[in-house]
Amino acid sequence: MGRHGWNCNGIYSFRCILERHSFYSTSIRGPISTPTAPNSLSSLENFLVTSLGFSEKQALSTSTKLTKLRQSQQPTKVIEFNFFRNANSLVNFLQQKGFTKPQIRNVVYSLPQLVTCRIQQTLEPKMKTFQELGLSGPDLADVISTQPAILSYSLNATIQPALEALRLVMDSNENLVRAIKRFKWYHFSLVSKYLASNVSLLRAWDIPMQSIQKSMLMQPSTFLQKPEFFKDVVARAEKNWGVSPQSPMFLTAVRVLVCLHEKTIESKCQVFESFRWDRSDVIDLFRQDPRCFSVSEGMIKAKLSFFMNELGYYPGYIVARPALMHYGFEKRVLPRHVILKTLKQKGLLKENSPLYSALTCDESKFLRKFVLPFQDVVPNLHDIYVNSKGPVLCSKTKTEDQGTMVRCCLELKRPRIFSMLDIPPRAPIGNIKYQSLIHRVARRTCNIKEYILK
Repeated sequence: MGRHGWNCNGIYSFRCILERHSFYSTSIRGPISTPTAPNSLSSLENFLVTSLGFSEKQALSTSTKLTKLRQSQQPTKVIEFNFFRNANSLVNFLQQKGFTKPQIRNVVYSLPQLVTCRIQQTLEPKMKTFQELGLSGPDLADVISTQPAILSYSLNATIQPALEALRLVMDSNENLVRAIKRFKWYHFSLVSKYLASNVSLLRAWDIPMQSIQKSMLMQPSTFLQKPEFFKDVVARAEKNWGVSPQSPMFLTAVRVLVCLHEKTIESKCQVFESFRWDRSDVIDLFRQDPRCFSVSEGMIKAKLSFFMNELGYYPGYIVARPALMHYGFEKRVLPRHVILKTLKQKGLLKENSPLYSALTCDESKFLRKFVLPFQDVVPNLHDIYVNSKGPVLCSKTKTEDQGTMVRCCLELKRPRIFSMLDIPPRAPIGNIKYQSLIHRVARRTCNIKEYILK
């Protein structure tokens, strides 16, 4: 703790907040006065609500954090410090950097001690460091508002060493910025410690730098493990699971093994074996797609019971199609199985039509191929599809599915719609009359049935 209550990171000690302060505006800028005693808890909450747009719950939570911090420091001397003036300066500073009011609110709520920091001495150098990487305006605001605690780290001891380590891995400032956006705030303290060592190990295994960069952008925490543990994981991926370092699945295997304890993986292997899988089948599945083991044991049991007991799939069939094990079960597998089963029962689909082909379709393609063409014969087919997702998932996705359904219907009926709107048959889909119809449907200002149900 330095003189007058400043600590080494430039954050002003809360014990140095005076009993008298000046209040500032209910908007972001401009001072106003208030008769309320500024040192009271209620006045602090009022400032957060009126000046920063906090909800009452957020204001109470933030003021409680500040009060507890002040009390924990057991002040021995109080010197003059205008809390509200500094808070207003912080807001203006962040606005100038391109932060929106909701982003400022999130920063202050997540890291309330920032309102007592020395802006020019502490925040400005940190912001400048990120700006030199190409982060500015909305990008800078997005990164900081998503992970405000980054600003709590020392510039020289943590932030700059972390960025230097990242520069050695990422081939451009653009990718470096993308990696930072993927980081959690606590990753910054690990980057300079572990990243270079772990990347060097992978390069020694002839893993291409491009693959490392791609994996870093997907899950950066994988590369921030202690080197001894990381080295063991890399070795197990090849030795125990037979995943070659030249395989495109090698780094995926490393990511999975980093996240799962060996006992957890063994327990999942035993689940497969309880469905009469050989250990070699299990290893083959892992080699094909290690993400299959990211699924919970309960979900593995549910999927194996469905695929093997109900549909009669054998281990080799599933190993050759590992996506079966990580497609969403309630939201994708079961609803699409119900649709195919309904169509087969009505003789509208061949009995040998495979479920896997239907699962590989995206949502709009599945609707166009398996739902819309049969709406006249089975009018409630889309309702069957939505309701088969279960009450919880159904309520969450009904609006989304309906929107996809409408877009698919419009696309299928586009030739007839063009005719009704006097649009030339070969006109582009971007035709202004057609797009106007799409917007009117979206705003529900016209009846979709007029165009797609006749």
